[in-house]
Amino acid sequence: KLSLNLRGEYNDGYDSYSRGEEITATVAYNLWANVVSRVEFRWDHADTGTPLGYYGYDSQATGENGDGDRSDDFTLAVNVAYMF
Repeated sequence: KLSLNLRGEYNDGYDSYSRGEEITATVAYNLWANVVSRVEFRWDHADTGTPLGYYGYDSQATGENGDGDRSDDFTLAVNVAYMF
C-alpha cells in the first residue's frame, strides 16, 4: 500500500547551461483499489547556468530577459490518480 522512492540524477551537460544535479523523493499510497495518491518533492541544482538546464530559465528573474542568478529550484507536487 505504501511505497517510498528516491531518485538522483547528475547531468554533466553538453554546454555551460546544463550542468547540475537533481534529487526526487516520492511517497505513494494506494487509497482504494485502483486509486493512488502521491506526493513528490524535487530539488534541482545548477552548478553552472540555471536549474532544469533551460537557457534563460529563472522563475525569479531579475532582468527583462530572465537573466537571474538563481542556482536552485524546488518543486512539490501532489497527485491523486485513478488507474483503469
